[in-house]
Amino acid sequence: MGAILGNVMLGLASDFAGIRSPFFQSSLLLGAVFCFVLAAAPPHSYYLCASMSFGMGFFAMGASIVMNAIMGDIGKALLAQGFKSVMTTIAGFNDGAGSFGSAFGQLIMGYVQQDFGWKHTIQMLGGLMIVAALPSLGYLVREVRDFRAARKVAEILPKNSL
Repeated sequence: MGAILGNVMLGLASDFAGIRSPFFQSSLLLGAVFCFVLAAAPPHSYYLCASMSFGMGFFAMGASIVMNAIMGDIGKALLAQGFKSVMTTIAGFNDGAGSFGSAFGQLIMGYVQQDFGWKHTIQMLGGLMIVAALPSLGYLVREVRDFRAARKVAEILPKNSL
């Protein structure tokens, strides 16, 4: 339920805001926080574990829809620059990376759970969410810089000139 709600809410929020990277980055980091809290939760605390699982699904899966939108934005920008088959390349890269991450993650999670237990498996998942946020930091910086520059221009221009 958290994953479905996260996809809808974070997708809508990023669409209305007009920027995507801050939602993606914060979603992954908050998902990691929920993982670490879940790993530290007492095992018999049903409501705490259920709410942490909901939050983890909301933020982790919500990040996936925002990431797909980011990939679409990158594809549209490259298409505008004259790269004709870029959308298929972007879609293939996105699907391939997701498939590889899913397969590799399931393999590693099995070994970690077997050797170290569920607590460490959930901690590993939180750590991997943080690692997943790292490659897009450059895009985040560029998008926030462009957003701020556009806001400054909008503040300078008279309201009736837009």
